[in-house]
Amino acid sequence: MVGPGAKRGQGPSAQPTAPRRPSKVVRRRRLERRIARTFLVIALAVVVAASTFVTGLLAAPFDVKAVPPAPKSVLLLAADGTQFGQIRPVQRREIVKADDIPDVMREAIISAEDG
Repeated sequence: MVGPGAKRGQGPSAQPTAPRRPSKVVRRRRLERRIARTFLVIALAVVVAASTFVTGLLAAPFDVKAVPPAPKSVLLLAADGTQFGQIRPVQRREIVKADDIPDVMREAIISAEDG
């Protein structure tokens, strides 16, 4: 019993006690919960990433024949209408049919891919 002026934990019956360590069962449960939480967070992140990726795929237009327009050249003209320069795009492409490509060019492309 604590009397007036006495402090708790002092007196003849008070013994210094070390903090109790949780039992093996409690420690194991805590470890299992921590592992389960980590697994759930990772699984949730994977599900969110996959659903975002699939949503983006479904929202994108899927037209194989859609080719972006070829960049245009710019002609620089003087005040009198004479051309004094031309600005060409970095890419110069011309869309051709597969039948118009010579066999030599096809073989060259195949050999470049194989090499």
